[in-house]
Amino acid sequence: MKSDAIDNNGDNPLLPSFRPRQGECGIDMLEPDELDWIENHAIENLKGRVATATVLAQEAHNTLMLVLTGTVGALAYGIKLVDGDVTYSNIGAAAACIWLMLVSAYVVHKCLRVAPIPAVYSQPKMLFGRVEQKVPFEEWRSKVVLLIEGRIQKAVQRNREVGSALNMARTLALLTPVVSGLSMSVYWLVHR
Repeated sequence: MKSDAIDNNGDNPLLPSFRPRQGECGIDMLEPDELDWIENHAIENLKGRVATATVLAQEAHNTLMLVLTGTVGALAYGIKLVDGDVTYSNIGAAAACIWLMLVSAYVVHKCLRVAPIPAVYSQPKMLFGRVEQKVPFEEWRSKVVLLIEGRIQKAVQRNREVGSALNMARTLALLTPVVSGLSMSVYWLVHR
């Protein structure tokens, strides 16, 4: 039995196969309530991206607090170098303090700086634009809904950049013992 259906679900067996429509596809091809369905999903998708940005900001804040706590702890020992108490542990602590201050600056600069997040809903002036341009409501509404995709992509890109930077900051913080050990090793090599 031969079917005219096209398998356009890729590798996902959960998605159905369907017959493509012939000719152009436009607003007049939508089923009743289909535009509502698309709009609701687009808005929920964007709301989810904005919520993810909020979670990333909170995670960056938590990471910064932990790194700053380590910085202060290392500073308590590293400051002894100023008093002339030069020991391996104080050298390592001073290096760890400097390293963690750099990591803190990275977290603030890459993860916590205020940056625009795409708005979930369109601005009223844009929505009112259809009256000025004399475009039918459903046609204008479909264009407004399609513009949500661009905002979703911007939110995805922003979240990807912040998430990657946050992962890098956490990795750099994990390298603190290595930095401390290397500084002590260099001190030992220079002063043996």
